Amino acid sequence: MSKQASAALLSRRYAKALFELASGANAVDAILKNIDGLKVAAKSPSMQVLMHNPLIGTIAQRKAVDALKSTLNLQPLVQQFLNTLVLNRRLAVLPEALAHFVELARAARGESLVVITSAKPLDEKSRAALRAKLEQKLGKIAMDERVDASLLAGVVIQKGSHLLDASLKGRLNTLKVALS
Repeated sequence: MSKQASAALLSRRYAKALFELASGANAVDAILKNIDGLKVAAKSPSMQVLMHNPLIGTIAQRKAVDALKSTLNLQPLVQQFLNTLVLNRRLAVLPEALAHFVELARAARGESLVVITSAKPLDEKSRAALRAKLEQKLGKIAMDERVDASLLAGVVIQKGSHLLDASLKGRLNTLKVALS
């Protein structure tokens, strides 16, 4: 098994364990709120070094996790989760484990993830109209909105492996191919 496959498997196991504990404690929503802050923290350069440098010991990792606890006001289960990752020298799987936890929470709610990429941020009216149309077609959804100015106008909607490109850039590319 490759190193990436092994890390993916580990992150799923940790996420599943956290999700089961959170479900039992009726704390899934509270943990989801903590996850947003943890995702940002995990992307910081200092946290990246802390997670991926094997020369940094568990004492230094524990101190950093303790600082996160107070800064982000983490739920007790999240604190225990982070401590377990540190003790098992698995802090590197944190970002993937957080993503898997979010997937498990969505699946438990019966939601499917729809990624909306638009040329500019959607206003509330457009967001509500798009959500209503998508929920009418797809059922309960969770929208992940992204902005990509290179689309020029319109949106690209992705659900799993299905993609609907309703952007000006996509239409121009289609026209370019048709004219070639």
